[in-house]
Amino acid sequence: MRLGAQASANLYSLVMTCRANEVGALRVPELSVRASARASTVEQIERLPWNFQAMLDEQKKQQHSVAG
Repeated sequence: MRLGAQASANLYSLVMTCRANEVGALRVPELSVRASARASTVEQIERLPWNFQAMLDEQKKQQHSVAG
């Protein structure tokens, strides 16, 4: 498979996975970057969650506590 086709397939897969899990497609890369920026070792990066729902739930909880 050509490089462009592989990149398109990866992006489409990410978007459809987000849609299936009712997560905004732009939130996953954002959360990935934020989580990896906090990691200081390879082990911490390897422990990053594949399921970002817990991180999204925590953010919602924090937003509600600040707003309320």
